[in-house]
Amino acid sequence: MFSLPEKSGWNPAPNSSKEVNFPQVVILLIDEILSVGDEHFQNKCFKKMLELKKQGKTMVFVTHSMESVKRLCDRTIWLYNGKIRMDGDTKEVVEEYVKETR
Repeated sequence: MFSLPEKSGWNPAPNSSKEVNFPQVVILLIDEILSVGDEHFQNKCFKKMLELKKQGKTMVFVTHSMESVKRLCDRTIWLYNGKIRMDGDTKEVVEEYVKETR
């Protein structure tokens, strides 16, 4: 789910071919977007997120997919019971998360 201003031009329909532009967005909230839709939709979303990252946009990516976190994030914050458990380099945070949640 993308949290955007109402007039952002975003249409979340999986078969949408409309180009999405986010010039007014300061922070983009992405909540488990990669767990919905077919593979084509997921790839399209991931490609757009990598494009926004390259543009220097700030994204908050909420997911349980460690592979997606490693592929997309430079910095990771692990939340546990509403508190920050660890904040830092993605590789280090993911390794600790996996170790502690096995």
